[in-house]
Amino acid sequence: MIVGLTVGIVVAMVMFIISSNAKASTKVLGRPAHIEAIESRYAPEEVLAKLSVIPQGSSFRVDETYRQPNAICLTWTPDLMTYGWFFPIFVSPSEGGSRIEIGIVPRLVGGARPAKKYMAKAVEHVQQMLQ
Repeated sequence: MIVGLTVGIVVAMVMFIISSNAKASTKVLGRPAHIEAIESRYAPEEVLAKLSVIPQGSSFRVDETYRQPNAICLTWTPDLMTYGWFFPIFVSPSEGGSRIEIGIVPRLVGGARPAKKYMAKAVEHVQQMLQ
């Protein structure tokens, strides 16, 4: 029993360390399968500028390793409930502003239920940043 507990703790710690060191540049290749789209009245350049300034105390961070034209990647770092997520955000011009497509990619592993929960948080965060 103690051996099983020890192995479980070691495996969880190793996975946590691996997910903490994951970079969007190696995990986010192309557009994710699951994307939520929203519209904004701001031009694409303004949207990217607003999203690149994360307020103090936010659970999101900008992943500096992700370099794509008209895109930015937010990240949710690992915590006790998840190994973390990447949220690639693609911005394109549309009538009267921009179309913003928010995707989700697990840092290590992730299921459908947590993905929906964290995707909703990301969409809400982006909408708040663009107000």
